[in-house]
Amino acid sequence: MNQVFIDARGSSVARPMTADSSRLFRRAVPVLIGLLLLARLIGMAVVPLMDTTEARYGETGRIMADLNDWITPWFDYGVPFWGKPPLAFWVTAASFKAFGVSEFTARLRCRGLCYCRSRLGAGARRSRPRRRRSWGRRRMA
Repeated sequence: MNQVFIDARGSSVARPMTADSSRLFRRAVPVLIGLLLLARLIGMAVVPLMDTTEARYGETGRIMADLNDWITPWFDYGVPFWGKPPLAFWVTAASFKAFGVSEFTARLRCRGLCYCRSRLGAGARRSRPRRRRSWGRRRMA
């Protein structure tokens, strides 16, 4: 792999990537991704629920956990909410039951489901057999 550098005159110069720079790159990227994820988790705990839909879905899960009614999502006590499928509310209510009621646990379902979805996608990509693509190699009869 070549790295392109700009010298003092403004022209680009391609230099091969050395083993040291490649090793540094392989170590630095996971550390940077980990720091970004840590900053995101801290932001989930510090920032209050601001969007109306985020607060509404959190409150629906809280009421579901409070009433122990895992069948009917409630918008408010006595007002059922049938606008969305209940899976997200079940996960939110389960996180409230497991970790307590807070902004962090209200957002935890989004991060958890996104993580599961990315792992499923990565697993499906790895389990798929590789096919060779022969674009432009058509036989002319």
